[in-house]
Amino acid sequence: MAEMTPEEKIDRERVRLWKDMVNTPGWKMYVDLLEARMAEFGTLILAPMENLLQAPKFEYQKGTLNGLQLAYDTVPALLRAHSQTAAESDADDTGENDDE
Repeated sequence: MAEMTPEEKIDRERVRLWKDMVNTPGWKMYVDLLEARMAEFGTLILAPMENLLQAPKFEYQKGTLNGLQLAYDTVPALLRAHSQTAAESDADDTGENDDE
């Protein structure tokens, strides 16, 4: 197996820390809070506007919901991406992806 680059070492350490983080009660509480706020803002943006003057408020609510969704999805998506690339790398190291 080839020597890891400094960037790969940093990535590996980040992944380890993220995995540790998502297995804590604090992370569960954070996710619960995000889910509650996303549900709240989701309900707000589904309500019909009474007039066009409410459009800026509606756009604010949509932006907030998008930010909450980003906070909710980022770490799990990074962990999934890392596990996929790690599996591909392992397969390459063992020769399982050879087309010859």
